[in-house]
Amino acid sequence: MALADRGINPLLIDRADQVGSSWHSRYDRLRLNTGRQFSHLPNRPYKQGTPTFPTREQVIEHLERHARADGIELRLGCPVNGSTELTGAGG
Repeated sequence: MALADRGINPLLIDRADQVGSSWHSRYDRLRLNTGRQFSHLPNRPYKQGTPTFPTREQVIEHLERHARADGIELRLGCPVNGSTELTGAGG
């Protein structure tokens, strides 16, 4: 079940400055070595027409599209130095 389905507003905090940052630094001709049917985000398949073994650019686009489309609040470029449990957060 998705967080939003439980009334929780998803928040992603990452010290990286872009979604899928590790993929951006890989070599241009990289392809997944597992098929797209096994490597997509849960309930978020790759776009129709994506080859069986997506390219680096297709993986980046897939991650970015879903991160921005699903109402996830993104805070990129924000290192996290600690955390505190919040009461009433649906947990």
